Amino acid sequence: MRGGQCAAALGLFGESVPLYRAAIALGFPNLQGELAKAEQMRDDVRKAAELLEQENGARAKVCLRDAHAAAPRAVHVLHLLARAHLLCQDFESARSVSKQLVTAVQRLPGAVRSAPETPGNLVMAVLLARALCGLGKVDEARSELEQALFGSGAADAGAEDAKTLLQLARSLEQSKQEANMLFNRGLVSKALEKYTEAQILKSTLYNHFYIVNVLGR
Repeated sequence: MRGGQCAAALGLFGESVPLYRAAIALGFPNLQGELAKAEQMRDDVRKAAELLEQENGARAKVCLRDAHAAAPRAVHVLHLLARAHLLCQDFESARSVSKQLVTAVQRLPGAVRSAPETPGNLVMAVLLARALCGLGKVDEARSELEQALFGSGAADAGAEDAKTLLQLARSLEQSKQEANMLFNRGLVSKALEKYTEAQILKSTLYNHFYIVNVLGR
């Protein structure tokens, strides 16, 4: 009985179902309701993952509502919810949930934290960086990506995406700085050219954010 309840509290609804069934088979009373809830939330989380593959963030958020309420620190649920907020372009919520995800992963035991299904530092950093880019906080996004990439391997999940996003963010910051410098020197026409370049980079950065959010996982 306790195993099913502990698994459900961690958001491991799929794992909790057979534990509840085993407890019921052994004669533990009053567990049918908890089993039904665990089965429903297991199905809801699976449906949310399918909806995200179909780019339907709004419906995915609805599917995750009960699971998130039941297990607010569940890593898998937070990961899906952050992606759902990004697809809905709710960047503030995406930033908040991404930070909750980082905290939840840090609290996991070492063996669980290094498991393949647990999102790694780069994957989480890219989620947070996408949210920050959507909020126009490109410098913060750059900082998050640089910290995550430091000491990470090229083969780590999310590495290629993080490097591309970081390169775009750095180029945008550099163009802005050069434009401001030219303007302060009275070179208005050249400054306008750099400002235009910065706007193009900003558009490219957002388009990249959208493409990797939809296609990249």
